[in-house]
Amino acid sequence: QIKNMLKIDFLIARDKCRGEEGNMRDISLIKTFLKRGYSCGMISGCQIVHSQLKREGIFSIQMLETIKVPSKLENIEQRAGRIEDGYGIPSLKRFIFPEKCYYREDEDYLFRKAIVYFEELEKLFNRLEIKCLVQGQGSQINVRAMYFIAKKRGIPVIYFGESLFPDKILLFSDEMKTLDGFKNISWEKMSVRQR
Repeated sequence: QIKNMLKIDFLIARDKCRGEEGNMRDISLIKTFLKRGYSCGMISGCQIVHSQLKREGIFSIQMLETIKVPSKLENIEQRAGRIEDGYGIPSLKRFIFPEKCYYREDEDYLFRKAIVYFEELEKLFNRLEIKCLVQGQGSQINVRAMYFIAKKRGIPVIYFGESLFPDKILLFSDEMKTLDGFKNISWEKMSVRQR
């Protein structure tokens, strides 16, 4: 491990830009954490959000600039096997299937992308001391890879996604929207910090 690791209470992860309103919500979430005294940063595929955060001196990594997928990988089967075994993923081919369905990208490219993203995100997680990963739901390889890496390292993950209620978001702990350790607590019994 690196001696002077960057400590981040909440790392917000997004795959891509979400339109002006969505981008502003992501930035607002980060600023809310910062105002409450937490360290916070973002890893994103959105250049607009990345540029604004960097201008404001907020930690940000733009994935599309830092992680490149080559047209050929050496030892591809061994590298895939290490990831499958290390994270309990039955098959990287199955792992990439949701992104293949949504974006109709080439399977060989997505297979290489999964390997490269796992390897590069592992390096990133080695340089950061992350207390909680907060990410939007999605089928994208990077979103799913970050979840698996965080879980293996014991880093709590909070997904946020659409809610049935206007102006609200749903928080859940895995890509299947299950709520680990869910306890129904009335609003009145919650502490101010829990609210």
